[in-house]
Amino acid sequence: MPEFSEKPATTPSSSQKSGEKGGFEIPQPARSAYQAELFKRNQLPEAPSMEQIEPVAVKLLENIETLLEGIELILGRKLDYNKNDIDGKLLMGLAIEPDVKKKFGILLLAKTVEELKKKK
Repeated sequence: MPEFSEKPATTPSSSQKSGEKGGFEIPQPARSAYQAELFKRNQLPEAPSMEQIEPVAVKLLENIETLLEGIELILGRKLDYNKNDIDGKLLMGLAIEPDVKKKFGILLLAKTVEELKKKK
């Protein structure tokens, strides 16, 4: 059976070889005044990449008192758990999930789904 390494692959992708930025490195300008305030409050640039957002968000997700802000930072919007049943379920599920890496992954998936729904 092959062994898998915990280390990331060191071979650059074709987009990295050509100088293009990968998805995690693309700057994401604020889509609302609220999101711009989140960036500013967390000492992020005006258009941070997800690579820049990740360490800040992970730190926020580790603490139940800052969990909501971490979620909003990743999703890029204010949660409306009173009107949106999905937001309420997401918040409750993440509040009880002990693994911060899983929290971050779940939020990236949720963000991707939201973006795909907007495109349709």
